[in-house]
Parts: sequence; C-alpha cells; structure tokens
Amino acid sequence: TGAPQAEGKYGMKIALQGTYRKARITGEGLAGPVLSLRQEAARYPLRFSARSGSVQTRVEGVLNNPAKLSGMDLQVFVKAPSMADLYELTGLVLPNTPPFQVEGRLLGNLAPAKAVWEYRDFNGTVGSSDLHGSLTYTGGEPRPKLQGHMTSKQLRLADLGPVLGAPSGVRAQEKGTSRRPGKVLPDARFATDRWGAMDLDLAFAGQKVVRPDSLPLDNLSVRAVLEDRQLRLTPLRFGVAHGRIDSNVLLDSRTDPLQVQLQGSVQGLQLSALFPKVERMQKSLGRLDGALALTGQGQSVARMLSTSGGEMRLYIRDGTLSKELLDLAALNLGSVIVSKLFGDDKEVKLRCAVANLDVQGGVASTRTVKLNTEEAIVEAKGTVDLGDELLNLRITPDSLKWKFFSLRTPLYVRGTFADPQVGVEPGPLLLRAGAAVAAALTAPAALALLPITVPAAEDDAHCAALLAKAGAAPASAPAKPASRAQR
Repeated sequence: TGAPQAEGKYGMKIALQGTYRKARITGEGLAGPVLSLRQEAARYPLRFSARSGSVQTRVEGVLNNPAKLSGMDLQVFVKAPSMADLYELTGLVLPNTPPFQVEGRLLGNLAPAKAVWEYRDFNGTVGSSDLHGSLTYTGGEPRPKLQGHMTSKQLRLADLGPVLGAPSGVRAQEKGTSRRPGKVLPDARFATDRWGAMDLDLAFAGQKVVRPDSLPLDNLSVRAVLEDRQLRLTPLRFGVAHGRIDSNVLLDSRTDPLQVQLQGSVQGLQLSALFPKVERMQKSLGRLDGALALTGQGQSVARMLSTSGGEMRLYIRDGTLSKELLDLAALNLGSVIVSKLFGDDKEVKLRCAVANLDVQGGVASTRTVKLNTEEAIVEAKGTVDLGDELLNLRITPDSLKWKFFSLRTPLYVRGTFADPQVGVEPGPLLLRAGAAVAAALTAPAALALLPITVPAAEDDAHCAALLAKAGAAPASAPAKPASRAQR
C-alpha cells in the first residue's frame, strides 16, 4: 500500500475484537515483537485490516513508543457507504455522502490529552467524484476541531446531493430522505443532531462540476465553518454558463427547528450555455443577473422554503425566445407560454425581463414581473407557493405594434410545480386600438418604477429605464413560524 518503512520484523499475528468509542471492531493483522514494546525509543511495526459495521479499513506503518502513546505514522485506507458512518468510530461529524473510499498518511499523537492527528495528502473517491486533500484533527475543550482543505478535479453534482439535503439517486441507504408524491423540492433532513460534538473549518474547491445532460459547471469553492452548532458556508461560489453564482449561507441548529439565512447573487449567466442544443444553434436566451435574500426555518430545503421570507430579483436582457428554442432547452412551461402569446413559429427578440418577488410565509408574490420585447410588454401577476408547491399566475400581453393587436387574451398558469397547467382566460381579445396605444405610451414609465438592484445593471443599454430608480440590495425578512403540517 506504499506505507512508511517499518523498522524490525513482524513478530506476531493479532486478532482484533472489541469496542472503540461506540463502535464494535473486528479484524486481524501482524505486529512487531512483544519484547520491542519495552524499548524507550521503539518504532513498532503494525499492519492489519479491520471492520466496524459498514466501515472497512486497512492500516500499515509504525507506532512510536507505543507504551507512552508518543505517536503514529500510518498509511490508512478507509471505505464506507457514507462519510457520516465514520461518526461512531472516530467522533468526526461528517455529512451524508455517496459511497466513498480514501487513502492517505495518518500522523499524530495518541495521548488523549494531546490528540493532534493529521491525515495528510489523501486521495480517494466519493461516488463518481475524485477527492484529495489534508485534514488536521485537534482534541480539546469545549469541542474538538477538524481543519483542512480538500479539492476535486471532477466533481459530479449528484454526489453533492445528500450534503445539500437531496438524494444522490445511487445510495440504497439515503438517510432522512423523504419521497413526497407529486413534489419537486428536496425534503431530506439535514443531520444536525451531531453538530454540537465538533467544530470544523474546511475549504473545498472543485475544478470541474459535471451535471448530466448539460454543460459542466466549474470552479466550485466553499469554506464551511461549524462552530457551536452554527454552520456557515461563506462564501459558496461557482462558475456556471460563463457567469458566476455567489452565496452566503447560515444554518443555526441551536434552536428547533433549524434557522436558515441565505443571500446570493447571479452575475452574467448566459442562459443558452445551460442547454447545449440551444447553444449549438448559436442562439441566445439572454444574460441573467439577479439577487436573493431569504430567511426561513426547517430541517430540509423544502421545509425552509415553505416558511421563508425575503426578496428575489432577476434580470434578463438581450435574448431570443421561441417555442423551438424553449423546446430544445426542455423548458416546457416557457414553451407553452411563448407559443400561446406569440405563436408556434414566431421568434421574439427579448430586450429585457425583470422580476421582483416578495416572499412572506413561504409564498412569493409578484411585485413586478415584466418582459419587454420589440412587439409587446408582457406582465405576470400572482403567487408561487413554495410550501404547497403551487403556481397561481396571470400573464397579460399588451401590444406595442399595430400588427400584433391579435395577441391572445390573458393566460393563467396554475397547478403544481410537478404538473403546471397553462390556459387562456375567458374574455375579450385585446383588440382595442386605444388600449394598445395606451400600453405603448405608459409601459416604459411604469417599468421605470421597478425598485430592483441586480449585478451588472449599470451597463445595460436597452433596459436602463427599468432600473432607473433602483433601491437597496435585497433584504431578507424574518422567517414565518413553522405552521404547515409537514413541518
């Protein structure tokens, strides 16, 4: 296994059976001569394989002065269905992950009062992702601490699923995963019951992040700091579609339910780059910038969102919309809406689109949601219920050119996230010239009132009027107390 060279020869066979911490251990291996344990400066050779429940390990190296617990220099291989399974054996508070295996050099002092262990230059895999790094564990009061850094050259996004509260799809023993019929948002519980056992300060960087059926993300980085049952991900950032997403997350488990704060921004995301079939047509769906700030409570992503309060703001400019492009992007809901508004064959030039949503009690209400094309202003009003996962939106088109007076009557978008429905509201068509002229005259002024602040807004050429009276950055509102039965 490439373990450090041991002095002396193995002198006996050993069988392991017993309990370490809370874990039952069995194993077998080789050890140095018994008499060498009496030496004051002994380097005692050791090689064994062991199992504790689902955790398997192989160890080879030396113990320095084992009678005095002076230290160790071991090559250690570990394999388990999840990193969380190491807790009973090691006391390390690690997240649920897909199956992993890792090998590296373990150095440190065995004395309980001076426990400092370094797992140096380890290499391994988690699911289908590679993993490399070094970690240092330091015992002490009020809590031990784990520090270090890890990197991945190619990280499969699904392997992060359980860490973020979503199933990976490949683990038979997904912990806390709740499959809710007809629901979309992940409801796997965050395992916070162990957060008080240890502090940590870990930096992680993933050079390439792979998503199925789309272009890879890149340059994922995060610093995770757990202290006194509060976990901060500051900053959590990654590149996507030639743009960047930055966020700061606070998870506070000192209260029940878990308190969550999220702030984030999107800068320069090219929407076409998310969909290879669209990008190959050399068509642009537009550039997305935005920001959000949410506060909520709950033990999963779904439950946090269902109680959340705050703001979400999005801004898209310089794109092309058509039923064909949205079908290629598998954006079925958008395809249906564009088809009903502009026809199946019409390609629409998007000047800009803005969305400003107020979130209270897990329900996002539209302050202003408008889309500005060369032919029309399209406005959406209504709500998005993040708890019950329900849509209730009314989409109203106003023509800006005589030849587009035949645009349809208002549309509705209703139903669940999993099965949204789009239809035409009953009522007269928007055929009146006076209404069309009024829309052409008043729409720019109305849009200028939008209080939105998003990254890169200042360099916009077509929609500066939309942002002329920009307000403060998005601010999160206090979370609404959990009240839905699911919480």
